[in-house]
Amino acid sequence: MASPFLQEFMKINKSLRLHELSQVEREKVLAMVYERKIEAFDWIEKIRRFVSFYGKNLKKICKGRLGKDFQPFIIWMHKVLIQSYMEADYFDISRGALFNALLYSNDALPFHSSSFDIIHKDFLSSTRDVLKPSENIILDQNIKFLLEQKYSTFSKKNGFWIFCPNPYSQYTSMVILILERLGVKIEGIVLRKFSINRFLEEYQRDGVRLIRKIWRQLIIKTNENSQDENIFTYEDLMSRFNYKIKNIKNIAKKKKIKVISVKDFSSNNKKFLREKNLKIGIFTGGGKISQSIIDLFEFGIVNAHLGILPKYRGMDVVQAAILDGEYNKMGVSSHLMIDKIDQGPILTKVNVSGEIFPDIESWRNAIGPLMPFLIVLSALAVRFNIIQPENQTEGDGFQFYKVHKALQVEVNNIMKYNFKNKDNSLKDLIEEFCSKLEID
Repeated sequence: MASPFLQEFMKINKSLRLHELSQVEREKVLAMVYERKIEAFDWIEKIRRFVSFYGKNLKKICKGRLGKDFQPFIIWMHKVLIQSYMEADYFDISRGALFNALLYSNDALPFHSSSFDIIHKDFLSSTRDVLKPSENIILDQNIKFLLEQKYSTFSKKNGFWIFCPNPYSQYTSMVILILERLGVKIEGIVLRKFSINRFLEEYQRDGVRLIRKIWRQLIIKTNENSQDENIFTYEDLMSRFNYKIKNIKNIAKKKKIKVISVKDFSSNNKKFLREKNLKIGIFTGGGKISQSIIDLFEFGIVNAHLGILPKYRGMDVVQAAILDGEYNKMGVSSHLMIDKIDQGPILTKVNVSGEIFPDIESWRNAIGPLMPFLIVLSALAVRFNIIQPENQTEGDGFQFYKVHKALQVEVNNIMKYNFKNKDNSLKDLIEEFCSKLEID
């Protein structure tokens, strides 16, 4: 049990931001980590999240907040992360997440860290040998149950709204197509406007990955799996239903669906607030939605998260699962949205092992066509009380951030190292969704 002095220290300083801690307080935090004090967990997480969130801009941010004293602050955080990594099992924190933060803090150091070199070697030597075996496809009980339903009985139902990230979203287009073929009425589409500020914000977050995505989806309109007969791609779906990507606004106009264009989904848009019959929303991307908007919907807003909840929340969680050695925690989860990222009640999960894909982009592109079916099924299930959502607590999982470029390379090396024969299991699942949804 922590001493009264230590308990008082934590009580006073728990709400402080990291850069507000004095040198003495920083040393006390480091001492708690060395001594394995359970109270250290919150500080470790604060540091891990701070470092990971700012990533390659860490040095610039620290310098802006602390001026000439920024270097001792970075060194302190790096020391805490080093020791936390060594005690990761005790504190029950993802080694991959800690090592990702360590890469960013190491980049910001004013000197070479020999301690980091030792951990670096240890991490890379262990990642390829700790993978937990996994079946290629694992469906949870809710998905199995939903596949048994006859969704044609829900035709002519209304109150469905779609949140759309841009006018050319393949994901949104397929959601519209599936709902239309089921006879479900789409009341409206909330479309996020494009702006230079939005592009810069997303480029800051995603870097060259955003450019590749734009090039692949909007310019050449293809993906890494387009020549793989074992994979069911978005192109295959489009071809199967004789459907071509069009401007969402034009689709909506033709089908007489209302479109509301907004700067973002966090603003209380006056036109949107006046709308009636807000039963349920389907989120297909475009940024965070404010709780005030979520609360407008009788049954909430459904999201499909590319990761297995509750453990893996936030960005790059597929890479995080691989770095943790958990091929059995790769996949997609649907959930109801709340104002905390990926922490709303869980609806369904589909685990898709990385062992049948040679790299992360192939995995992403293969699972993409599954997501429209999953989110539509989940929205219908919520709208008509077919399944019981599973509540999450904040402590059930971890918030992950953009993976360091060095680990992006390592992720693909791990997948290549563990790659087995390709099979049709994911393709067969999507075929089954097509058949069961009676849109074949």
